[in-house]
Amino acid sequence: MLAERKDTLTFNVEDIVDAPYPYELRSTYDDRLWNGCCDRYLYIKQNINASSFRQNMTVHLIESPLYNQFNFTAVCQDGVWSYTADDPSNNHTYAVCSSSATNWQVRVRDSICLAPGRYTFVVTSSCGNDTLSYIFPDNFYRDSVALDVSYDMWQICDRLIVHPNVSINGYAFHINNNEILINPCWGGHSKRVVNGVPGGYNEYPDAHGNFVFSVPGTYVIETYASTSCSRIYHYDTIEYVPVYIEVDQGYAILCDNLSDTGFVYVHAINGTEPYTYYLYDQPDLMGTMIGTETTGFFQDVPMTMGSQFSILAVDSCQNSFYVNLTAIPINQSALAWEYGDDVGNGHCEGDSVFLTALPFEFDVAYQWTGPNGFSSTDRVNNFVLPYGGESGYYVLEVLNTGCETQVKDSVYIAVIQGPRITILGDTTVCPGEGITLEFQAQGSGMVNFDIIHDGAPASGSNSFSTPSGSSIYQYYPIESDHMFWAANISDERCAYNHYIGTVEVVLINPITSTSPPLTTIDGYACYNQTAGVSASSSIGTPYYVRWYIDDRQTTLLQCDTINNPADQSTLFVNNVIGDTTVYVIASNATNCPSLYGSLYHVVNMQNGITNLLNGEGARLYDSGGAFGNYGDDEDLTHTFTCPGANLLEVVFNSVDIAPGDTLY
Repeated sequence: MLAERKDTLTFNVEDIVDAPYPYELRSTYDDRLWNGCCDRYLYIKQNINASSFRQNMTVHLIESPLYNQFNFTAVCQDGVWSYTADDPSNNHTYAVCSSSATNWQVRVRDSICLAPGRYTFVVTSSCGNDTLSYIFPDNFYRDSVALDVSYDMWQICDRLIVHPNVSINGYAFHINNNEILINPCWGGHSKRVVNGVPGGYNEYPDAHGNFVFSVPGTYVIETYASTSCSRIYHYDTIEYVPVYIEVDQGYAILCDNLSDTGFVYVHAINGTEPYTYYLYDQPDLMGTMIGTETTGFFQDVPMTMGSQFSILAVDSCQNSFYVNLTAIPINQSALAWEYGDDVGNGHCEGDSVFLTALPFEFDVAYQWTGPNGFSSTDRVNNFVLPYGGESGYYVLEVLNTGCETQVKDSVYIAVIQGPRITILGDTTVCPGEGITLEFQAQGSGMVNFDIIHDGAPASGSNSFSTPSGSSIYQYYPIESDHMFWAANISDERCAYNHYIGTVEVVLINPITSTSPPLTTIDGYACYNQTAGVSASSSIGTPYYVRWYIDDRQTTLLQCDTINNPADQSTLFVNNVIGDTTVYVIASNATNCPSLYGSLYHVVNMQNGITNLLNGEGARLYDSGGAFGNYGDDEDLTHTFTCPGANLLEVVFNSVDIAPGDTLY
């Protein structure tokens, strides 16, 4: 005991092996039941003087949930951390190690989602060994959001009205029972103008959800969307270039040069509807106004061939435009035309074509005929050019005009052939083998396309690009009958999105095909000498003879190609010290080899029965339950019958077993 003395005592920290340095082991939000995003992490921490652990310390994660299965060893030597994962194939879970003068810390994170469950650490240092466990909560999730924005725009007088259409597609997922569960989710969004001509816009949409731009210029709209874990900004530039009323169609037509009356038609665009039309009997709005219409049709107008008129079009904002017209006979007037963005440029297969005819106020009949079987009695037509469609004239005849002369006109539509993909390759394969398909591309420049294939248990698609006139070769493993299509084909001029170039790959059915006959000759040898065994077959040449060391064909000893029916394959076995059995099979292009484990049947895990003959195999794959995801207490039973066989071998190729699962 020290009493009233000023002695100083010095202790060596390294000698205090039982000093209480408690650990802190938790997630970033402790154990509170908080719905958090998956960027939360688990960490183990200890507040301790650096000299107590800096020399040599190891942190082992020895237990983690099945989904992550991220066990590791982290070592700190002289203040420098390093860690090694037990499973290097796990590229989404990782550890972050750090230390300071007063503490050390190891974090466990996952770029997808840290799985809920038990995490157990073992810490080894100069203070001894400590084992600590933590149950990571299962109420963490992650979400993602995609934002799509389009705009409806129209001009009213001197104002541009812009209406944003916002679509938010999102999903949220979390890990439950070591599986990722995905559900759709929706978030909020907001819109505003972040840049533009001062005084020419409202920053936020009005009560109708519209932006109103009153001054020509450039404007930038920001759309912001967010969910619990994600946020995204989207920017669009709107260019306000005012358009003004003008006339796109105008005619003064009479039947022939002997007529004294006819009709006038005019059509205005780009103004604010409705329009009012004023007809004058002289050009340049001179002379007398002889009619007013809101439709643009004027009937029974006195005229002779060469008479001149003018029409004034006025919109609801009092903007105006006028056009001069000269009367011509109907058989000299344009009666049919194409309209749209691609007029005169030719059309690709699959494009929409718009044809229209001159409107008449009185009751006439329209009769269209054209290539590719086209026929119509409508004035306005919208149709799709078929795949393989031809170029040609679309002819219009107008009936019941009251004119004695035939009233006809035509429009020429040029069809540009779209890109083509031709699929080449053998269409039959043996079970368990694969096939190499050739995709030949024809088009203009670089050809882009998708190959879609369908067949259990593997279906999917691949995207390719190759210059026109070239080919791409792709290998596909085939375990059942497969169908292949080319889709979404495009080149520098055209795109064609329908399925074309279909090819079907069919397995050679071992049930109906004859097993290759084999003739074998046993070999004999003295002790520790060499023996030779031979085999041949009567199947067509060339054929292949394969020798194996066991009936499961795990090791191929020799493979010979027999081109002459009189030849045979011989296998020499060296140093024979006892009776030895080897196994041999034969095959050619039309007879499949009797390979162990060949896949002859692909069976969906549903309630049912499958018959297997001797030597046949099957792959049973999980359908996810009878109605998608497995329901509570759902049982599925599939029965395999093997008549005449005394052994059925079951191999679990890939099984994830969780606590509580039962295998029968």
